[in-house]
Amino acid sequence: MNKTPHVLVLYSHNVGDRNQAETLAKLIGWPYQLHKIHPPKRPRMPKLAGAPPDIIIAVNKPCTELALQLKQQSQHPIKIIRLGSLYLAAPKPFIGARRLHDLVDLHIVYDQYKSFVDARIVRQELPFSMVDSSQFERFKSEFPQFECLPHPRFAVLVGGRNRYFQWTPEIAEALGRRINTAVESVGGSVMITTSYRTGAECTEALLAAIRVPHDVYRWDDATRQNPLNGYLAHADRIVVTMDSVAMVADGLNTGKPLSVYRLEPKKFVFLKLLMEWFMPVSGRTAIIKQLVRSGEVTWFNEGEAQPRQDYRSRYNAAVEAARNLLASGPAVRS
Repeated sequence: MNKTPHVLVLYSHNVGDRNQAETLAKLIGWPYQLHKIHPPKRPRMPKLAGAPPDIIIAVNKPCTELALQLKQQSQHPIKIIRLGSLYLAAPKPFIGARRLHDLVDLHIVYDQYKSFVDARIVRQELPFSMVDSSQFERFKSEFPQFECLPHPRFAVLVGGRNRYFQWTPEIAEALGRRINTAVESVGGSVMITTSYRTGAECTEALLAAIRVPHDVYRWDDATRQNPLNGYLAHADRIVVTMDSVAMVADGLNTGKPLSVYRLEPKKFVFLKLLMEWFMPVSGRTAIIKQLVRSGEVTWFNEGEAQPRQDYRSRYNAAVEAARNLLASGPAVRS
């Protein structure tokens, strides 16, 4: 290929999905463009400047459908990478519907989702993470205000509501109380960031229990720069709630001791687990338990993990497969 390939990343409202897709684009190493689709459920065709992309990375079903439209309408061969779960690659499609998976050139599937064996599927242990410990010295200089917080510094990444785990103001308050006790016992400090799933009421309940020296970032605070990179760079230890494997991946990529705060499953969760045999959506608990068994992660207040320093190497197979798409012949046509 004479020219440098170009990558287009299609994403919608989910910031985590966007970060994962952008991380893959960066690791591929070719110029890329981000495009947020509007509206997220019935997106309009984007108006793209310049030459059409060689590769499109899509993070959900609407993005994938839009990528397929761009591919069908373009005279230029386009390869499509589908990132994340296997909703589009169910073994048995609905009657009369062709599997979108058959039209996708590469499927990168995280181990938290069940999958079948297919030549277009690359399995990956955990989601892509934008956290890069090699940049921590720069982040420390960009967020020098956290230097005044006493050691050991705990960075706490809080998730919230999802379909599997209980999350109430009472649970959030208990989390805050336990974090405060653990940090107070070692004379340290805490840096807490919430997410869009945490909820205002739970956020206030959580923070009401924090008495030790701390800094807090509310996800919807438009008055300040998101300090997550600064938190992770200055932290001595990382704590994440167990509702998000992506947050676990972020913690692992710091190369610092990581612990996971347990959450109780919702009632009748066994029915949801039964459904996963037919529509796989989550295996996050199994992944976390596997990491705990390996010693790379601990449950909160149950010892200290032994972090590895080569977590980003787990992306190598997927990145190589993505680069090889343009050397593997014509794209799959619909």
